[in-house]
Amino acid sequence: MSKEDSKVRRKKRRRHQSSENRGIESDNKSFYFFIGLVVIALFACVSSGGPRQGFYGIVFLLIGTLIALFPPRFSIPKWILLGTGLFFLASSLSLLPRGLTSTPAWRIHLESLGLDTGKLITPHPAKSIELLFIIGAVLITALCTLGHRLSRQRLLKVASFFLLLVAAYAGISMLFIEYQWKWAWDPNDQFGFFGNRNHMATLMVIGSLVGTGTLSLLIIRKKWSLALISATALGILCWAILGYSISRTGILLFSVLQISWFLLLGKKFLNPKIITSFLVLVLMSTILFVVSDTQLEERLKQMVKLEESVPDNISNAEKESYQNILGLRKFIHTDTYSMIANEPWTGSGPGSFEFIFPQYKKESIKHSPHVNNAVVLHPESNWLDLSAEAGPMSALLLALLIIALLFFSFRKNRKSRSWQLCLACILGILCIIVHGLVDVPGQKIGI
Repeated sequence: MSKEDSKVRRKKRRRHQSSENRGIESDNKSFYFFIGLVVIALFACVSSGGPRQGFYGIVFLLIGTLIALFPPRFSIPKWILLGTGLFFLASSLSLLPRGLTSTPAWRIHLESLGLDTGKLITPHPAKSIELLFIIGAVLITALCTLGHRLSRQRLLKVASFFLLLVAAYAGISMLFIEYQWKWAWDPNDQFGFFGNRNHMATLMVIGSLVGTGTLSLLIIRKKWSLALISATALGILCWAILGYSISRTGILLFSVLQISWFLLLGKKFLNPKIITSFLVLVLMSTILFVVSDTQLEERLKQMVKLEESVPDNISNAEKESYQNILGLRKFIHTDTYSMIANEPWTGSGPGSFEFIFPQYKKESIKHSPHVNNAVVLHPESNWLDLSAEAGPMSALLLALLIIALLFFSFRKNRKSRSWQLCLACILGILCIIVHGLVDVPGQKIGI
């Protein structure tokens, strides 16, 4: 062997070692980034009932620090950057001068009474700019997240950490219910620290999906001690969903998505251990739900029987339309459609729904007269909320972007050796999207 050949080989070895070291360093930084992001998300879930400005200030300060310490390690596809930019641009159209669009009748009426509604499309520009800042910060965080990659082992560790934190959150929430403890930032006495029981249910359903994926991987790899810990955490979440939560949406999402996970795994991953474990989970969940005496059972019976309250001031022919599973939501949705139709291109402006919706209350007042004096903060749907405030074009762009990301993630990972966990994460994202049709879990930054 000549000296030149020896030098060439040494150079190749050094390059290879350098490349491996960079890969390990990148994986370490991405690992710490995701661990930090999970901690911040759970903090946001626990403190969601805190003072709004202080809450967002702390969360965004933590996220900014995390991104500065662990910046993205990989380039982000241009089509994602383009889609994100178009979505933010479409959401900002309400800051244009109002003369570029037709003026809604409610605005003309208020101005005839001497009330100035401003020169922009949005009548509340300060509120809209605040919401756009939050949307921008969330989009930047999402893009930075896409700029990180994890190895299979690190992905399993992050998922296990997330599972343990959500299980601890659910367990502590159960203790608060049992012992009547108080938390300064808890907005009500319901299960969990969210202002809405359905948001708590969404978080636990996502945690249960990640738990199912994590547990199945640990069983296949025969890591029995870690599998026992994961099974315990998953059991706590199932107990919380079936025994403490009173969210009908939660039990429906839990059942449908867990079954979907099992059906979408594919024959390659359906070995006897996985099938047995899943059947045990189904059996134990069913027994737990039947044995537990909770308000959720009564609410489900009402949903099945459609025993919704019907106003007395309507005819028998109209009563059938009021006996609906969605209840009041259906009529708030109907009034929101009218609101969207009046400003279909730009929306009324981010953060303006609660101020403008009173001009459109019609069907919802028929169904429940107390709505006339109540403040409706949102249209009981993330997608309708976005369409009403930022225009249907924004909602369409966001939906296409998320669907494309989920599709490419599904296609890329379906043959991966961590497919069980990847599928659970995909269904966890789908949980938020589907629930967003009839509620607003997307408004909670922790979720």
